[in-house]
Amino acid sequence: MREIVTISNIILFILAMAILARVRKNNRNALFAIINSLRKAGYELSDTILMVNYSAPRYKELDELLISKKELNITVIFTAPEWLIATKRTRWEGLSVLNANEISCPDWLRSRNAAIVLRNGSYKIITEVVEFIRAS
Repeated sequence: MREIVTISNIILFILAMAILARVRKNNRNALFAIINSLRKAGYELSDTILMVNYSAPRYKELDELLISKKELNITVIFTAPEWLIATKRTRWEGLSVLNANEISCPDWLRSRNAAIVLRNGSYKIITEVVEFIRAS
């Protein structure tokens, strides 16, 4: 009986790892599809893409940092009403601000604040965006 439980636990673990690998692959493909479509559309993207949602936690703090840090080389994909996006394009000086509603952006990226750092064909998603910007 003990061997059956151990074998079933191993099978469940392998199944969970396979599902996780598939989800990560799908997320990676979606992310690089967005990046490639933006580049084909003529947008110049920096190595750091900031996903900003005005309804996400800590947006106000992030907004203040983006206003005060003028030397950042970041592309911002902003989920907000059009009037707010237009306002932030002038307030966030030196940043390229794109409307997330005009980009086929998956909900898992659109719904939160995240920094996507691109390096040598791979990426890293940073969820502690305020701390990342402070350290930049």
